[in-house]
Amino acid sequence: MEHAHLIARLERALEHGGGGYSVPDIVDGLQHGRFQIFYNPEALAITEIVQCPQARYLNIFLAAGELKSVVRLHNKVEKFARKHECSYMQATARKGWEKFEPQFGWQSTHTVYTRSLT
Repeated sequence: MEHAHLIARLERALEHGGGGYSVPDIVDGLQHGRFQIFYNPEALAITEIVQCPQARYLNIFLAAGELKSVVRLHNKVEKFARKHECSYMQATARKGWEKFEPQFGWQSTHTVYTRSLT
């Protein structure tokens, strides 16, 4: 399997992700069951189940790889979320993902603003 190839994609995605996670952080989360990974030869997605007082949802907080290959992961991710009784899925993504919203039933509900403090 092309694990080195996927790790390289993960590293590139993390460089653009604001510095909140490193590859060892992701590996630790996967090993301890906090995160899930979905992948194919050209893409990967990292998720976590978030339990709030009133709802459970699947947070897709990292996706990396060829855009069309990432999109091919959608059904598998959604099936996992339904199996784990999530009420909805949430994703943090760049603007370019907007073109896929209608095709998969997604809608933009918020805009995230960031401000560096370092």
